[in-house]
Amino acid sequence: MEMGPISEWVAGISEFLAVCVALFLPYYHKRKEEQRKVRNLKTAIKKLGAEAMVGDQDAIKALNIYLTVSFLSDTNADIEALVIQGRELLDQVKKLPAKTDGTYDEAMTKAKLLLNQIS
Repeated sequence: MEMGPISEWVAGISEFLAVCVALFLPYYHKRKEEQRKVRNLKTAIKKLGAEAMVGDQDAIKALNIYLTVSFLSDTNADIEALVIQGRELLDQVKKLPAKTDGTYDEAMTKAKLLLNQIS
């Protein structure tokens, strides 16, 4: 039984590894890109949500626009879940009563809880 020269074995193994890398690399890059998008969305929702809770009207508008654009360009379930959580936070912030109202502390606690749940 003849196995052939070692150079043919090395060439065959190299070709096999090159095909494996060519098949795996696009999946790897796509996954990293999706993870980056999810991370950026979390960061934006947390930052804009915190600013909106303080009463910044520009942050409320920016968060609304950011969530709308993210929803329209939704590519995976993680982004969809974050958009839903962000919408709940935005709705809670919009419903915040005046600071002199007796229910303000309770509403603010609920908004902070929603902000902390974004993961």
